[in-house]
Amino acid sequence: MLQIAEYLQELFTEEQFEQVVQLMIQLGEQMKEDQGLIQKLVYYLNQLQQRKEQRDEESK
Repeated sequence: MLQIAEYLQELFTEEQFEQVVQLMIQLGEQMKEDQGLIQKLVYYLNQLQQRKEQRDEESK
């Protein structure tokens, strides 16, 4: 990770580097939020699937 930061520091001015770091932090936070949302969606879809299977069993 340190090597990546050093490489990016060589590519950009200090101000640009700070902006890149902030964007990477924001991206990481957004990915965490997206992962949480995906986990919730998977949970609810699994619940729906289980209910459907129960109804199918009951209707037999």
